[in-house]
Amino acid sequence: MSTRCVIRFLGVALSLFAACATYSAVVFAQIDAETASVEALDFPILFSKQHNYQGLHIYDAFFQYRPGGGIYVLENPSAPKEERRVRAVIDATTPETLGEGVYSSPSLSYDAKRVVFAFKGDANGNTELYEIGIDGTGLRKITSFESGCNAYCGSGSGWHDVQPSYLPDGRIVFTSTRYSGLVPCANNGVAVLFIVN
Repeated sequence: MSTRCVIRFLGVALSLFAACATYSAVVFAQIDAETASVEALDFPILFSKQHNYQGLHIYDAFFQYRPGGGIYVLENPSAPKEERRVRAVIDATTPETLGEGVYSSPSLSYDAKRVVFAFKGDANGNTELYEIGIDGTGLRKITSFESGCNAYCGSGSGWHDVQPSYLPDGRIVFTSTRYSGLVPCANNGVAVLFIVN
């Protein structure tokens, strides 16, 4: 590569870097301005409560088992802190429950009436997908591992369906270890993309 090509390449790279840095600063300034005012949040917020991640790889968080928490809705985020209301959609104490375990990855349907989420109820068990109404009724199981899974030979245990999300046509896309592939680091299971009707 000639010196002129190298200089031209460096000039283009520096220009792109400067443009990206400027764009990032503008985006962060907008985010800071918006998040500074909770009055702008005029809609409920769906969230999960669970223990913080304590592992080597973020992509294999499903092997951990630290039960507690659930799926909740912050009903009025713009209200003063002392007046905010948090409502449990599902946890160990709700009428429709899966009991004690790890509730994670809630995703709201396009009509905002249903929530799909992942649940692991046993330290050596599987993580499976469930759906429940946003009002906490109509709990149903979406996936299971009763058949159709390869034998798992890695570290950790179980099969795991995680990170579900509704598609516009009503199907659910998620990642799963059900094909039992392994990553070389720590011989852990890795997840690939699946879709369920």
